[in-house]
Amino acid sequence: MEYKTITKPNGSAQQIAVYDGKCRFWMEGLYDSLPDTAEKRAAECSLPVKIDRREDGTVSVGTQSLVPWETDYGKLEIMADVYLNYLAQVFNLPDDDYVKTRLEFGSDSADRDSLMTAEEKEIISANK
Repeated sequence: MEYKTITKPNGSAQQIAVYDGKCRFWMEGLYDSLPDTAEKRAAECSLPVKIDRREDGTVSVGTQSLVPWETDYGKLEIMADVYLNYLAQVFNLPDDDYVKTRLEFGSDSADRDSLMTAEEKEIISANK
């Protein structure tokens, strides 16, 4: 692993953890609600997501993957939109049902690595 510094869209600098030219990318959508069958449906589709039902009734759905560290932030936003629209199809929701999107790019935390493919985990493991 090596650290690189990128410039975020707001002009600030961010240090990111890079593993063989790639870094972690977390995409999360916050929903007003999801059907009670969401977890079952995600499992049926072999969808690697973390579903967090909160006390206020909102639901967070996220996934993590590796992307090239030079990926433009605008492209990351498009990737997140595509992912959230795909989730809407899986959970039978309107495409614009998510309230908020959260992206995290370049983390060195392994907390969500269980959501990545075996190949992605191997890249992380081989480049610590």
